[in-house]
Amino acid sequence: MFSHFSRFNLFLIFLAIIALRLVVGFHFYKEGVTKLQDGFDAQYFLKGAKGPFADFFLSMTDDANGRMQLGITETLDDKGKTDFLINNERTIAVWDDFVEQATNYYAFGSPELIAEIQAEIKDYEKLAAGEDDSASRARSQIQELEAQIDEIEEQPWQVAEALEAHEAELEDWTMANRVAVLAWYRGGTRLEGFERDGEDRDKVALDVASLRGQVDSIQKDRVKEMTKWKTEVAQIWDSLETRINSIPVARQERETGSLPLHRPYAQKNSRHDLVNKVIPWFDITVGVLLILGLFTRWASLAAAAFLFSVLLTQPFWVPGAAPTHYQAIEMFACLVLFATSAGRFGGLDYFFSLGKRPADTPEPAMLGH
Repeated sequence: MFSHFSRFNLFLIFLAIIALRLVVGFHFYKEGVTKLQDGFDAQYFLKGAKGPFADFFLSMTDDANGRMQLGITETLDDKGKTDFLINNERTIAVWDDFVEQATNYYAFGSPELIAEIQAEIKDYEKLAAGEDDSASRARSQIQELEAQIDEIEEQPWQVAEALEAHEAELEDWTMANRVAVLAWYRGGTRLEGFERDGEDRDKVALDVASLRGQVDSIQKDRVKEMTKWKTEVAQIWDSLETRINSIPVARQERETGSLPLHRPYAQKNSRHDLVNKVIPWFDITVGVLLILGLFTRWASLAAAAFLFSVLLTQPFWVPGAAPTHYQAIEMFACLVLFATSAGRFGGLDYFFSLGKRPADTPEPAMLGH
């Protein structure tokens, strides 16, 4: 197939293919390493999806619309239409369960632990009678142990106070944001302005060019609002978890570490969690394989498929879609690497190809005039 190319042209072709493989491979590798180092969360990528596949990508996120995290429940109004309420009972139940688990986990206020420390104090009291250095150290140790007893005795009160304070903080947040949050779930007053004489709002917004930017702006504002609310509520959860885990004294701390607060809205091993774990390593693996020129066809095809999924989240024909020119260019570059078996040019795939080539087939580099 290369017989009509000169040696110089062949050299340029091979050099271009090798350079393309290395550049794409390095980019994937660098992206993967950065995601591992800085942390990677696909929620904004998934939640920002548009077009016909938006619902599919949105379904991969945890608590996509924040209903569980914000305590939103559906109900029916007097006219039988769907309405929404904020109910924090489920959140409070989870917190109560966490506090009970923490009390058992750390043995807060444990009479047995107090009795154990009191026994240690009696042993030190026998050594504290004198005036030498050992007696002084014993008295100091007694003071520390007595302080521990005081802390342990106060722990049930501290736990109850922490729980009550965070419940009050959550209630204050709910009262301050109730109207805006419920308006968000009911569709928002700004989007209602697009209803015109029974016409379909979405059709009007998409067909009238002057409204497209406005619709996109409203949708972006809604995403920002929801992100802000979820972040604020998550901070209350984080604060409770931190406060409860700061209560135990040193001897109550466990080798297994602090007790995590189970968050129903952020499940481990969910599809969202799986995406967050897989994507960085996927990028690194593809990058390394392309750099080495190993299993290049599989690696480049996988990379192209991944980039195609990115394009599906922002279809170019959908109004308001984010530009995906760079991803499209790199996807086609990966397809070129796939079609040309690029790993055979200056890569490890060359050695695998030796056993597959018929004995009388000349080397690619030897073809041409």
